[in-house]
Amino acid sequence: MSMFWLIAGLMLLAAVAAVLIPVWRYRPQAATLTQDAINTRL
Repeated sequence: MSMFWLIAGLMLLAAVAAVLIPVWRYRPQAATLTQDAINTRL
């Protein structure tokens, strides 16, 4: 039973990492994109 929880925990951790890593990596690009959008709007 503990093996099942270990595997479930690892899969959950992998899913969270798969979502968070690209967001964390492309955060500066998103900031510059929003800044460019604000500049072009002004």
